Amino acid sequence: MWSSTLARCAGLVLLAVALFACKGKKKGDTTSAVAPSAQPDPGGVVAAPPELDGTWRIHSAADPNGKKYSGNVQIARTGEAWEMVWRLADGSAQSGIAMDLGNGSYAAGFGGTQAFGVVVYEVASGTLTGKWAQQGIRQLGVENLSGPPGLSGNYTIILAKTPTGGTYTGSVRITPNGQVYDLAWVIGGQTQRGVAILEGSKLIAGWGMDKGAGVIRYKRVTPTRLEAIWAPTGSARTGTEILER
Repeated sequence: MWSSTLARCAGLVLLAVALFACKGKKKGDTTSAVAPSAQPDPGGVVAAPPELDGTWRIHSAADPNGKKYSGNVQIARTGEAWEMVWRLADGSAQSGIAMDLGNGSYAAGFGGTQAFGVVVYEVASGTLTGKWAQQGIRQLGVENLSGPPGLSGNYTIILAKTPTGGTYTGSVRITPNGQVYDLAWVIGGQTQRGVAILEGSKLIAGWGMDKGAGVIRYKRVTPTRLEAIWAPTGSARTGTEILER
């Protein structure tokens, strides 16, 4: 699933932390990530955060076109985030970065070819209050948006801080696209791209330099099982992934 779909999904739109610190832009690192799996029953989600570190087997998974894939995912805590590496049976590998959403849920960005990560916005009408992570960075950043209600149109970045304490300004274009949302950040004259999934009041997006990055939302349904939906950039549909160990 990753080899073809991830190639397209390679980079989301938040701006690099490196750029933020020196140019008042968003986050910035360079790496790639992978996508995940199936939607769990909300009633079965375990509230306590699971111990994620270690190797998880891909029990079952399919990309947005229904193509199945297998392999394993290695997860390791680093500061306020988790670094992830997907190693698939076809020999391909992708990297990602994940954040804790609480209540046994996690959000990850994957597949970026340059600086990439994940951002999670709490949506309240036209106000989006967000935190973001970048691969290779131990701390989280902050990004708040203001714009039209309905998650469609241009949004102004009204408050933004990088993990290193820098600030930046700019705008984000949100466009509904089938089961997902396409996002484009413009900061310091540079455009970055991503794709997002809406989960209740949370808009979860992958972001990346260059071509962007995909997004994944995992939920723990048992201590040894994670279920997820994911989307690569350029797709209007989601794929599924179930991890076990």
